[in-house]
Amino acid sequence: MIVSIVFSSIAALVAISGLRYTRCLEENEKLKDRAAFLGGILSVCGGLLGLGIASWYIYRIVDDFFQNDTKTEKYVVGRSLIGAFVASVLCLFGGILLCACSVTHLQSKKNLSKHPVSRNPEKDYV
Repeated sequence: MIVSIVFSSIAALVAISGLRYTRCLEENEKLKDRAAFLGGILSVCGGLLGLGIASWYIYRIVDDFFQNDTKTEKYVVGRSLIGAFVASVLCLFGGILLCACSVTHLQSKKNLSKHPVSRNPEKDYV
């Protein structure tokens, strides 16, 4: 779970630098799209790691609950485990969405329109 948290944190940092409206990497549009794609891939990896460990732990709890009738202590699936499961699914879907959006921009050949920058800002009025 710690590795999943590290992957998701790095994914958030990389994806923020790849967002359209940030000033980081604004000189190169392709590099910006690749950074967003890398953030999506890292987010998918973090989501899969979190989903795997949460599912495995839920399986262990359910299997132990039905197999051992002699134990007085039985674990149940709690809110934190369900929260980890839901958070990993959301991280997985967010990474897939980020990858899908950045791939469409990487494949498009058209130039994105930018607002014209005035050479004389004192004379240009809105």
